[in-house]
Amino acid sequence: MDPSDETQRSWEKVAQAYEAKFMDLDLYEGSYDFFCAQLPQPKARILDIGCGPGNIARYLMNQRPDFQLEGIDLSTNMIELAKANVPAAQFQVLDVRAIDQIKVIYDGIICGFCIPYLSFSEVEKFIADSYRRLANSGIFYLSFVPGPYNQSGYLSSSSGDRMYFYFYELEKLLPIFTNCGFTLLWTFDLTYPKDVQNTERHLIVILKK
Repeated sequence: MDPSDETQRSWEKVAQAYEAKFMDLDLYEGSYDFFCAQLPQPKARILDIGCGPGNIARYLMNQRPDFQLEGIDLSTNMIELAKANVPAAQFQVLDVRAIDQIKVIYDGIICGFCIPYLSFSEVEKFIADSYRRLANSGIFYLSFVPGPYNQSGYLSSSSGDRMYFYFYELEKLLPIFTNCGFTLLWTFDLTYPKDVQNTERHLIVILKK
C-alpha cells in the first residue's frame, strides 16, 4: 500500500481522538497571534490547509471574526468535525497536493503540521503552489517537526494505525522558500509535551510573499 494511502485511512480513523487532544491546546497560540498581527486589513481571506477538526480555524476566528476563512483537508471525517466546530468558516475535502487547482488568491495561508505527511518533492511543489495562491505581501505559516529526513518512517498510534511521518530540517527548507520568493519573518521553536516523560521539538516559520 502506498504510504500516503495508509496515512489517509489512519486519519479517518483517528479524527475524533485528534479533536479531543488538540482542539484546546494553547501551545501554538502565540504563533497564531503573530500570524494575525501580520494581516491588519479587515476581512482578510485565509486558507487553512490540513485544517483537521478546525482547531486552528476556531482560534483564528475567535481572534478575528472578520476573517473570511476557508479550510481544506483530505479526511472527510476531519472536515465534518471542522464544519461543526467552526460554522462561520467554509470547509471542503481537498488533497493538499492539489491546491494548484484552487483559483482563489488569499491574504494568508496557514498550514499546521501538514508537511510531515508529504515527501520532499511534494513539499517543494506545495510551497511553490502556496506562493502562487498568495496575494502580494501575503503571509504563509508553516509548522513541522525538525529532524533528519533520512529518519522519516512509519509511526503507529495507540490504536495501531500507522502514518508515514517525514522530518525536515529548516536549513534544507530555507533554499526552497528563497527560490520561491518568500522572505522569512519569524520562527517559533516550541517544546511539545508528548506525554509525562517525553517532549518533542516543534518548529514554526512565518513567511511573507
